[in-house]
Amino acid sequence: MVYPVPVGTPGPLIAFIGTNGNVVALLLGIVDLALSVVIYLPFMRLAETIAQAAQAQVGGAKHV
Repeated sequence: MVYPVPVGTPGPLIAFIGTNGNVVALLLGIVDLALSVVIYLPFMRLAETIAQAAQAQVGGAKHV
């Protein structure tokens, strides 16, 4: 990082701003964010399935 980055800057923009607008840094940040989401999605789907199964077993209200 060559330039200071303001506190509260979103993660994918930190490298872009810190390198004075390097487009490659921005693209890498976007790719990293997309990869993180792709890795995280199966776990969220599994958690939703487990929650719905538990509610159906107990007879509780449906999850919206």
